[in-house]
Amino acid sequence: MEMRFLSMIIAFAAPLTASAACGPDQLCVSGGVGGLSIGKMLSNLADILMITAPFAFGAIFITGAFFYVISIGDDQRKGLGKGMMIGAVMGVAIVAGARIIMNTVLYFVS
Repeated sequence: MEMRFLSMIIAFAAPLTASAACGPDQLCVSGGVGGLSIGKMLSNLADILMITAPFAFGAIFITGAFFYVISIGDDQRKGLGKGMMIGAVMGVAIVAGARIIMNTVLYFVS
């Protein structure tokens, strides 16, 4: 089960296609155009994260702002909205920091 999940992630993140000759319990990637390396695969996964994360954090921030605005007199809802907005900003900072760290590591590794 885990190997299938990993092979699906690799097939999606890698610039190559998954090999059809592999069995269901094997982790295989065919050698084709672009060449597969761990650095390229991590970079592709980070790119996917950097593309999708702002949309997710933006939706969380807008939802938190909505809760904050409609919390007329309700401290619990106000706290929930404030917490969601702060969490979304922290999430963006964490993802951006992780990307910076990963780019620095990949620069020295490759």
